[in-house]
Order: sequence, then C-alpha cells, then structure tokens
Amino acid sequence: RERNETSARHARLAFLLVRENLEKVFLEPGDVVARGFVQLGASHAGAAIENSMLGAAHSMANPLTARRGVVHGNAVGMSLPAVMRFNAELPEVRAIYAGLARDAGLAGADAEDAPASEAVIAQVEKLLHSAGFPLTLQEHGFAREEIAGLAAEAAGQWTAGFNPCPLTVADFEKLYAAIFTGSVCEETVTEACSQEG
Repeated sequence: RERNETSARHARLAFLLVRENLEKVFLEPGDVVARGFVQLGASHAGAAIENSMLGAAHSMANPLTARRGVVHGNAVGMSLPAVMRFNAELPEVRAIYAGLARDAGLAGADAEDAPASEAVIAQVEKLLHSAGFPLTLQEHGFAREEIAGLAAEAAGQWTAGFNPCPLTVADFEKLYAAIFTGSVCEETVTEACSQEG
C-alpha cells in the first residue's frame, strides 16, 4: 500500500495534534485536555498506518528492539529524523514535509520547500528531546561494529519495501551511523553521511 489521500489526511492531523500538545503533557502531565488531543493524534497516526504502510524508521527500529530490548517507540523515534532527511531528498517527499511545516506555522506560506521541510524535521527532533529518552545507539549500549549487522537486518524487514525512497544495506549503514552518536545529516545520506561522526 502506498500513501493516499486518506492516509495523508490522517497523518497531517496526527502531526498537528501531537506537535501542539505533546510538550504540554510533558510539562503538565495532569493536563487532561492536552492528553486527550495527543491520544486523538495517536489514533490518527494509527489510521494513517492502516491506510498506507510503515517505512524505514520501523525497519531500523525492529533490530534495535530485538538486540537490546529498546522500547519500540524509542527505537522508531531515534531513527525517524535521519530517515526523514533521507526521504526528503525526493522532491515529492520534501514538498509533503514543507506542507506540514506551513500548516503547523513552522514555516511561512512563501517558504521554499527545503528549509520548510527541515523545520518539520527539527520539530520532530525537539519533541524527541523533550521526551527525555536516549536517542543514540551508543546510549543504548550498541558498539559501532554492530552497525553492519543492524543494517542487514533492517534491509530485510518487510516494511523497508514501503519507504518512499528505496534503501540499500549501505544506506541503512549510513543511517545507523548517523544515530550512533547523534550526528545530524542535513544533506543526502548517501553522500554526506558516508563520514561517521
């Protein structure tokens, strides 16, 4: 299944609701209104998944859980920004992210797609840091030598086939390298993440 009008509508609502309310819940756990909106956002995210499919962030997450017991949400979250930057190399994906940025007020109506797309990814990173869980492979006890094995396992996940931008084992290696110590890769993963650090 591919992205479609129904899944896109649910994904947009999920992002807007979570972006607006998740940090409120972190700061004030008793805010039942904010908690309700986050739950509603989560339900929209689930509907988006049911109407399309998962992608490379989930492919990367499963080996992390299998090898070290990393909680699934943590594993997906720590993988997501690097995967988003990889996917944003496709103009059509970059345009989708840019549209989310404009809808959420993270970029102006006239903003170019590239900086607007990056604004969405930066917002995702901000929410992840607000959650307070470990966001690097190193923090979860992985050794750099495990990256090749993780990449091979991720490439074998069935969800990898639904990523909008096809990935090779080498691409997964670069993505895992990017989250080993939390390095940020804003150019193409294939070209710019070949140097770890």
